[in-house]
Amino acid sequence: MRVLLILIAFFAFSCSLTKKAVDNTPAQVEPVQEKVKDSIFLYFERTLCYGECPAYEITVYSDGRCTYKGVKFVDKIGDYDATITSAQMSEIAEEAERVGFYDFKDKYDASVSDVPTCITMISADRGRKRVEDRFDAPDVLHAFEKYLDGILLGLDWKYRD
Repeated sequence: MRVLLILIAFFAFSCSLTKKAVDNTPAQVEPVQEKVKDSIFLYFERTLCYGECPAYEITVYSDGRCTYKGVKFVDKIGDYDATITSAQMSEIAEEAERVGFYDFKDKYDASVSDVPTCITMISADRGRKRVEDRFDAPDVLHAFEKYLDGILLGLDWKYRD
């Protein structure tokens, strides 16, 4: 019994020494890296319908990086990356101004089923504007969406592993 008491006392004493040694060690402070949020210049999405509507989404960041996610009924299924030039981004911003993108309603919709939606969001010098085109949008908006299809789908997309 005496040996057991000596072992318990020794163990308790050694734990208190270890604690003091740890408490006396100065804390190491790791530098906090600030996460930089990427600003989005353009977001463009075409959604599914009950038929064979192409479904994909593209995000263009202000530094020219682009991401593509092909969902269904498109040539590229999955995640891809590309870059866009600042000249192309300027051209898109100018075309948005020319067609009056910032003056469109936020949403074009009706109680119609089985139609895809095209969502376009642009954040440029004039501010941020998001337009949801599901039904009965002006022809000039449809033309702008086809214009964006041409530029964005024409980028050199590389499959992301």
